[in-house]
Amino acid sequence: MHSNRQINLPDDAQHRTIADLLDWKNYAETYPTGVQPYLEADERKYARKHVPFLSFEKIQRESYRNVVSVDTKEPHNAFVTAIEMFRKDPEKFPLPRYMFYTPNLDDDGHDPFYYPGKGLQKASPWLETFFRTWFRWEQKEMKGTLVVVTFDESEGG
Repeated sequence: MHSNRQINLPDDAQHRTIADLLDWKNYAETYPTGVQPYLEADERKYARKHVPFLSFEKIQRESYRNVVSVDTKEPHNAFVTAIEMFRKDPEKFPLPRYMFYTPNLDDDGHDPFYYPGKGLQKASPWLETFFRTWFRWEQKEMKGTLVVVTFDESEGG
């Protein structure tokens, strides 16, 4: 069972993240806009626990703007714009070295309770489309950029 309890990790040597070391952005589908940083547990299709960067107090204070709301149905969301600008001029518009993409509850692979297996059936084509549409791996400019796409667990078959 998942807990919606908010955990804040302090800013000290024991609680450092990759965000302390690299240029990064966390693109989070349907991340609520308005009050920033958004630290409530869930909001519609957004699950706070899927955006781990916001668990760190330092990020909540200093770099919460690196968590960016995106909507895959919006043709010009922040993620799409960043990729398109990079494709036009990679030197002028470099991508973050660490791109963390958080799908919302529609795209994250989590199985509905009453319909095991549906989550992966839905998420697999989404992930394939995501990578084929937005990343051309032959681009040498992508060297040194890590793209992480998170998924929830999938149970059943």
